[in-house]
Amino acid sequence: WYDHTEKTTTLNDLAGLDRKTYMACNYPKTWQEGLRTIGTMAAFLPEVIDAMAGDCMNRIKVVHEGLDTSVANIFKPHMIGNYYSVGSDVSHGVGKDFHVTALLNVQTGEVPADIFSNNITPEYFASQSVILLKLFGSPWWWIENNDWGRTVINVAQELRYPNLGFEDEKKTKLGFHTGDHNRADVWGRLVPAINNRQIRIYNVMGLRQFQDIIKNSDKNGRFEAKSGGNDDYPMAVGIAWFKRKEVSTDLTPYKVHKSLVFAGR
Repeated sequence: WYDHTEKTTTLNDLAGLDRKTYMACNYPKTWQEGLRTIGTMAAFLPEVIDAMAGDCMNRIKVVHEGLDTSVANIFKPHMIGNYYSVGSDVSHGVGKDFHVTALLNVQTGEVPADIFSNNITPEYFASQSVILLKLFGSPWWWIENNDWGRTVINVAQELRYPNLGFEDEKKTKLGFHTGDHNRADVWGRLVPAINNRQIRIYNVMGLRQFQDIIKNSDKNGRFEAKSGGNDDYPMAVGIAWFKRKEVSTDLTPYKVHKSLVFAGR
C-alpha cells in the first residue's frame, strides 16, 4: 500500500513536494519522522539532530542552597580549567515560549548546564540563572535584552552578578539585542556549528527545539521556529556560540620572571 500510494499520488496532491517528502509528511513510519521538519526547509540537518540525540544524558543530582532543580539542569559539573560563554533567551513565562539560559564550554562545545522553563517569572529566571552560574565560576553572561530581558538584566545587577556581557565593543549597553542587524549572523554561525557536530547538547528537550527551526521561504530564508514550535533553546545556545570568542582562555595571565642570579663573592 505504501509503495503504491507513493507511486500513484497525483501531482495536484503532491503540491510541489517530491514523493518521498510527501509520504514522510503524511504517512510517517516513526514518531520521529512525524515530528521532523521537511528536509528542504529544516535549518539543521535532520540526520545530525537524530545522531546528536545519542549525546543526551540524564542530569546529575546536585544539592545547592537556593538552586531549584525543577528548572535548573546540570549534566556535567564545573572543573577548574573550563571556560564558558553563557546566553539567555527570555520569554514571558506564561506557558508558551521558554526561558533558557545555556552555558557553553568554549573549548569543547558542550552545554553542560542550563535553565529551562516556560512557567516562571523573569525575576525568578534571573535569580536561578545567577545561582547556577556561580557554580560554574560566574562566567561571562549575555542576556537577550529584548522585551522582558531588561528585567532579567536589572535583577542580575541587583544580585551583583560580576560578569555581565555587553552588546557593543564600547561596553555602553548590557546584554545582547537580537534584531535584523545580527540575527542572520547568529544563525549563520550556529547552523554550521550544529551540522558539523561542533556543539554537543545534553538536554533532550532542548535538542528537540532544533528540529523546529526552518528557513522560511516566505521571508527570504529567515531562520525561525515553525508554526507551533520554539526557538528559545537554539537562540540561547546561538548567543553563547556567537560570543564565545570574547571569553579569554589564557592560562598564563602573569608575566614569567627570570630566575634570580646571585653574584659571587
